Amino acid sequence: MRVVLRKTLVNATSDTLNVSLLLLPILAVPLFGQLEFPQAQMRVTTQIAIEAPKDVIWANTIEIDEIQAAERVWTFSHNILGTPRPIDAVLMGDVCKLRRTGEIVFEEHLTALKSNTSMAWDFVFNAPETLTAFDPRIDPQGGIGNMQSGSYHLRLLPNDVTLLTLETNYSIRIPVNTYLAIWVGSVLARFPSRGSERD
Repeated sequence: MRVVLRKTLVNATSDTLNVSLLLLPILAVPLFGQLEFPQAQMRVTTQIAIEAPKDVIWANTIEIDEIQAAERVWTFSHNILGTPRPIDAVLMGDVCKLRRTGEIVFEEHLTALKSNTSMAWDFVFNAPETLTAFDPRIDPQGGIGNMQSGSYHLRLLPNDVTLLTLETNYSIRIPVNTYLAIWVGSVLARFPSRGSERD
């Protein structure tokens, strides 16, 4: 930045210009949805080994009771990046309604279900006005990013240990797909959608 400024007619000590130039990529984000860029199809997969039988984990996966503050664990995405935290997940027929902090609500419409083994869903955002805890200009199923589907798979390991595999499928379409994928992956890696934060 200093080299660029020295080669222009602008005073290199201009704090106002420094800040303005640094903010240009952020200010350009709303324009990305109006332009055509290559689409990248992405998948985030995380595996967690839990010392509990499958049926116990399933009961806390298919629905999630309200998570209390004392039950939450530290995560990079929530404690450092400040992304909204899961509150609960309530299953009504084949639709699961989820809440996050910041008054965010959305749904997962089940596409497959095998009791105590696996479940899969499509994301549905019927109330975009509730997503104000994120950037309100970015639609979670819009031109820049598209949250598509997710799944849980449980596999029993020896000694009553269960392997929980979490997957989230999404697409992004901006000039720097790889860069954005790094940040999205860091947010989704542990809790791709409904995942509980309980210790």
